[in-house]
Amino acid sequence: MELGSHDFDEDSRAEFRDPLLIGKKIAEDGFALAEFPAPPELAAARLEVVNSFDRLPPDPYLQAHFGRRHRAYSQLRWEPESPSKLELLKSAPYTQPQNPLYTGARDFAEIESAILHNPFMRALLQFGLQSLPSDHRQVPLHLGVHFLDVDYQPSPEGPHIDSPNQQSILMLYLLAEDNIETQSSCHSGYRPRTYLYDQSIGGSPKLMDFMRLEAEDCLFIVEGPGHAIAHHTDWFSSADRQRPARRQTIIIDFIKYQKAS
Repeated sequence: MELGSHDFDEDSRAEFRDPLLIGKKIAEDGFALAEFPAPPELAAARLEVVNSFDRLPPDPYLQAHFGRRHRAYSQLRWEPESPSKLELLKSAPYTQPQNPLYTGARDFAEIESAILHNPFMRALLQFGLQSLPSDHRQVPLHLGVHFLDVDYQPSPEGPHIDSPNQQSILMLYLLAEDNIETQSSCHSGYRPRTYLYDQSIGGSPKLMDFMRLEAEDCLFIVEGPGHAIAHHTDWFSSADRQRPARRQTIIIDFIKYQKAS
């Protein structure tokens, strides 16, 4: 893990694994960096999740000049009265009304049920839930779980801006990456950075921070009213110019649950 504007040593890394401290930072700053290293007893289950990415179908909505991506998406419901229970919801389209790249609903294949019930996935989901600010843990939540496997990604123009009317918290977990090199004009030849922008002040988004995520790192971002954080990651390609680059990510949207009218 590398965080652009902050120095920390190994003794301070505990704060990145403490859900209470992570939730406090999310509430105060609108984002938080975290770590979720798989305990030894979950190593085999984690490998099962990694291997399941080989079976993801292509993303049919990805514009050709934005590279190659495989993707699946499922939805869950969580209630504070039963904190260890996650209910799998009926498949529904994924929408990002404010995302200019993709307007309208998108239908993705669902994540394999056995993988969603995998012990590592359940532990990761519970870590995310426990790390949310207290106001999010007191109400029912809708979880949107995305599996994304990207093997080539050239650069778009500027950060991804997505400002939903309802506040949500996004958790990005870097599962694995291999043979990746940035193609940024400023620092080509390195592992990609993720940049955070404040878009709550009006006008152009203001750069807040940047970081280089490593496998097992998490990034929590508040999107929508209140804090409004935009983000984007350096676009990348194959480091050795022979094998494909590959970046495997799990993204979880935590949204306060609303019944369909």
